Amino acid sequence: MLSSVIRGRMMVTAKRPLNYVWFSSSTDQTGKKAEQAMQLALQKQLDAVHVKVTDVSGGCGSMFDVQVVSAQFIGQSRVKQHRLVNEILKEEIKSMHGLTIRTMTPQQFQEK
Repeated sequence: MLSSVIRGRMMVTAKRPLNYVWFSSSTDQTGKKAEQAMQLALQKQLDAVHVKVTDVSGGCGSMFDVQVVSAQFIGQSRVKQHRLVNEILKEEIKSMHGLTIRTMTPQQFQEK
């Protein structure tokens, strides 16, 4: 093992790079099932023209990115739009670690 001194502190440096292996106790299907359930709920309750739910946790279903395009968002503040999505997904959110929500009106979606 090699050691270096950086600003008065000793730091241990390995001779070769460290390898990291990530493990998940869940299968990819956990995230896929949750994606599908959330997508259906959002499409149905918001009459959405576009919904994309992506599991960004590596398949374990703990973090999601949600994109929703709905005419119900017209005239609503971004906060109110997100509250609508949160209300629809409140049961799913209980078991999540994180959620990113992006909402748009149909006009905003076409301009994008």
